[in-house]
Amino acid sequence: MKNVVVVGASSGIGLACALHLARRLHRVFATSRTPTPADAPFEYVPMDVTSETSVEHAIGVILEQAGHIDAVVNSAGFGLAGAVEDTSIAEAQQQFEGAQRGAVPRAARLRRARGPRRARRFSHRLRR
Repeated sequence: MKNVVVVGASSGIGLACALHLARRLHRVFATSRTPTPADAPFEYVPMDVTSETSVEHAIGVILEQAGHIDAVVNSAGFGLAGAVEDTSIAEAQQQFEGAQRGAVPRAARLRRARGPRRARRFSHRLRR
């Protein structure tokens, strides 16, 4: 059993990953800005990936409960629906920043929050 953090697990691919990993008997910590279903087979930890304070607090809670983190699934993001011409420049930039440039800062925040001694354990891959 591995301790897995799923970032962005309130819906979509993140929620599907959290459910799949929990069914495979991993201990899953699902993080998002919005709560996950109350009857979910994993532990919800509130976290906003755009806030370093929020990430540090959430990782601290997870490390306190689990002792270590074996893997992180990063699926945080948001979607825009509608015609392109109805999308403001600010919305398009926010979407781009979150999707394209957001992954590296998120990973850096997670690594930094975990502390330097734990960096080697951060990159494990889960196997079937």
